[in-house]
Amino acid sequence: MEDQKDAQCFINRLRRQDGFILPLTMMLAMLFTFYTLNAIERINSERDFFQERKASVQLDWKKKCAAADLIQLINQGTPKSTGELHDAEWRVVYRISRLSEGVHQVSATLHYKNHQDDFLFIYNENTKAITKWVD
Repeated sequence: MEDQKDAQCFINRLRRQDGFILPLTMMLAMLFTFYTLNAIERINSERDFFQERKASVQLDWKKKCAAADLIQLINQGTPKSTGELHDAEWRVVYRISRLSEGVHQVSATLHYKNHQDDFLFIYNENTKAITKWVD
């Protein structure tokens, strides 16, 4: 009899929670929702950063390729003072000016996809090296 009374008292105590489980469940659901939204935002931010970084690296690579093509033009003989180079993905508008014997200044604008970037370099034919590069 005493055990039955204790069991009934325990059951009554459990029933008198006065809505404890619902607020706890709601708080856990909100925490899960905030965590999920934060993770989605972080993934989107990282993806955007990666896309911008990828475009920047590709643009730098294309500038170096264009510079190599322009150096090849200079080494082949007297290049035109202004001109344009084309490739399947990019276009370079350039101007070459002679600073002194064997030293050329090349200023160019690279058009790649929807990006445009200017760069300038000074090339020394005697040493076969770029002595200055400005982005």
